[in-house]
Amino acid sequence: MPAGKQQASIAIGDVNNDGYEDVLYMNADPNSIFLNNYGDQTFKKYELTYTKPTGGDSEANYSYKGNQWGGTACLVDYDRDGNLDAFTAAYGFTPRLMRNTLAEDVTGNQAPTAPANLSSSVSDGVVTFSWSAGSDDTTPAEALKYNLYVKKNGSDLASFVLPADSITGRLKVNETLAPIVSTSYKISGLDAGNYTFGVQAIDNSKVGSTFAKGTFTINSSSINSELANKIGVVSGTGKITITAEAGLDGAVSVCTASGATVYSKSGKISNSVVSLSPGFYVVKVSSGKNTVVKKAVVK
Repeated sequence: MPAGKQQASIAIGDVNNDGYEDVLYMNADPNSIFLNNYGDQTFKKYELTYTKPTGGDSEANYSYKGNQWGGTACLVDYDRDGNLDAFTAAYGFTPRLMRNTLAEDVTGNQAPTAPANLSSSVSDGVVTFSWSAGSDDTTPAEALKYNLYVKKNGSDLASFVLPADSITGRLKVNETLAPIVSTSYKISGLDAGNYTFGVQAIDNSKVGSTFAKGTFTINSSSINSELANKIGVVSGTGKITITAEAGLDGAVSVCTASGATVYSKSGKISNSVVSLSPGFYVVKVSSGKNTVVKKAVVK
């Protein structure tokens, strides 16, 4: 990346369908730049140009004058043709939505194949999913990313890592969240019951495969209702408070939705206040031979 750039916004994705992730960036100067990745640690720089469409706004609105700042660069397939388009918006100039028409010698992007060999295992309230890599026409298998959803049988609700259409595999978000970057994932805090899960591959042009699907079961024997009635988890702004019956000893751990532990404590449980960033968390409390898992959302 060029040095000395301020207030830069960067978007990454395979724009020309060669399997390599390119870069779109804008910063506090008059030019937005596209960097074409040749796959050998070299990039070629292109300055974006705009053509006034027929009719519509005046020429002045399509002139590219003055600096831009505090803006956003985004690569997104807005017309659903499988190829990444570009969107830029900032103070100091008119927002631009640019359709990727591809050069004559560039083939349109194809969706990757779905992962195979799905498996799941449940241990201490944590479900571990694994699968074998998908494949793609241009993106190398080791560069594919993944998305996963879980749905309790009989429920109309499904929880996704990235919001997507569970039938077609089309992603509903682009730059907002991070996909899974390996062929395994962990989830905790689910209630007892039978579940369906799905895993899809995502290529460097941010196109998702259909979902490969599997099932798993969390037994009710792993949930201790007596201890659950003694434990309370209260969500607040920037924190959660864990309450318990007076004198109850045990161990407390707080994990992110992906299974990373962000807090742990042993001893008296009641009135444990945990400061946390906004997000979804799983609180696990063990006392004696019993364990209870509860969910919390921090604003």
